[in-house]
Amino acid sequence: MAFSASPAVAAGPDTETGRVPALIAQRAEMLANNPEWATPVGTLGCQSTYFKGYFYSVESISLNCSGTYTNNLPATRFTAGGWSGIVYYGNTGANWAFCDGESWNLGNEYPIPQVVLYATKAPWC
Repeated sequence: MAFSASPAVAAGPDTETGRVPALIAQRAEMLANNPEWATPVGTLGCQSTYFKGYFYSVESISLNCSGTYTNNLPATRFTAGGWSGIVYYGNTGANWAFCDGESWNLGNEYPIPQVVLYATKAPWC
């Protein structure tokens, strides 16, 4: 499925109402309807660009190989670099299905229990 508007920078969840931007919600629904897309991915390759997570202005996550990474490091924003995949954030299973070149400001600090980096372009990109 192609998206009509894939912003380079997505706003984070609205903490007052619990709403997320439409694109993020659309991708989350696609993941819910295609659970096989969210299965763990093994390391199949690396590249020179990094997926990065930041805790305010300090880099807290830096990954450059495909795979499924489990941690609970806090983050406030992400940059995808040349990767597509899924970031699970908070303690509710909320996710951001991202594409190459995107970044996302969460607006607040969230624990990041899991990051999945795809070896090939994700189906929603």
